Amino acid sequence: MNIGDIVDNRFQIVSFIDDGGTASVYKAYDLVRRRDVALKVMLENNVDKDACIDSFASEASFLASLRHINIVQIY
Repeated sequence: MNIGDIVDNRFQIVSFIDDGGTASVYKAYDLVRRRDVALKVMLENNVDKDACIDSFASEASFLASLRHINIVQIY
């Protein structure tokens, strides 16, 4: 993924933040809601691994359910 790329016709990549074991995180701009976001993208070598996909989806679902002033909102 490169700076300036647009993901899903909505998120424009602004900069790279960091890599993890299963995903990369980018600073992006939401073209629809007009705000900065962090965009977590699964690494290509994990896309075909069912366990990684399940873990990624479970993490996203769990984090989206959390509500606290010190935790960013997950969409």
